[in-house]
Amino acid sequence: MNRQHDAAPSVTKGAGTSPCGSPVPEPKAILSVLAEASIFAPIVFTVGFVVQGFLRTDLRSGYNPIAQQISDLTAGPSGWVQQVNFVVFGLLMIAFAVGLHRGVRKTWPWMVGPALVAWNGVELMVAGVFPLREDAAGHIYDPLGVHMVNGTIFLPPHRGRARRAVATVGA
Repeated sequence: MNRQHDAAPSVTKGAGTSPCGSPVPEPKAILSVLAEASIFAPIVFTVGFVVQGFLRTDLRSGYNPIAQQISDLTAGPSGWVQQVNFVVFGLLMIAFAVGLHRGVRKTWPWMVGPALVAWNGVELMVAGVFPLREDAAGHIYDPLGVHMVNGTIFLPPHRGRARRAVATVGA
């Protein structure tokens, strides 16, 4: 029996080292991190806009979460907070799309889901980079139409319900 072969370290399939000598993480570990991004993305985004909405709520002239869209938080002097929130959410959604891509079959019908999730992440990042503006009268407008397009693509099934809810509350 050759002792040299028995003493050799075992190498897990898929493990290796990077050019700098550090170990490369297992594919399962990468998928786990990407899956965690999908869990934390909506939580971080929701906490971000709810907290900012509460801080900017002034029933006379401030943000009204029932009548206004979340993108309206990007306008004004503290709009940078919501811009960062959009960009972080977009990056986490793209990470989730990469995880989906790595975890599903590599045939075209199965690739539609990851592609749509990645597109949504890109749209969220675009919404963060191109914020809404507020004019001198306090009216919020979308100079490029980015937020309108994103909302139309991302939320079409919910548009009718949202309009009915706003109409009911406003009545």
